[in-house]
Amino acid sequence: GNIVMGDNDITGIDQLIFTSGSYFDDVGSSNYIRLKYNTTTGGGLRVEDNAGHIGGYLYSDGSTTSSFGLLDGTGAWAVRCLENQYVELRYDNAAKFQTLTDGVYVAGKLGIGTSTPDTDGYGYAEDLVIKGGASAQDGAGITIAGDGKRYGIIAFGDTADANAGEIFYDHNVNAMYFRTD
Repeated sequence: GNIVMGDNDITGIDQLIFTSGSYFDDVGSSNYIRLKYNTTTGGGLRVEDNAGHIGGYLYSDGSTTSSFGLLDGTGAWAVRCLENQYVELRYDNAAKFQTLTDGVYVAGKLGIGTSTPDTDGYGYAEDLVIKGGASAQDGAGITIAGDGKRYGIIAFGDTADANAGEIFYDHNVNAMYFRTD
């Protein structure tokens, strides 16, 4: 039955065990509360409102190389961390931003200062759009800072020719070069 006490505190509990066999405990003196669920296929915490609408989940998939993160209300990944591999942000259960061992991956178009690069950019070049401020005095720009390197470069290419052309600035001689093939 229910436990009812005057100050609503319950003390001295080592584990809170549910009828399914899942439980909460304090993992000794490790400063963590553990949720141990009664399955090897995955589980976690479900968040829902008073009307029963599911807001999302704090979830672990239960595999040896654990995926851990947040699921949206439909049960699809929203934020996923794969152990010792990557962290990704997802939309419609597809990775849109993912960390890599040497950088990041962005799927689709990227807008800086805009959430609609496909409508703010030139129709044939909206993959990366940098939109400046709202006033005429604001600008938009890209800075390539060498940080001790000899040159700054913008390179052009495609699958047939990875190095088709470039805009190249050489810090050693203070010169700008334009090159094709």
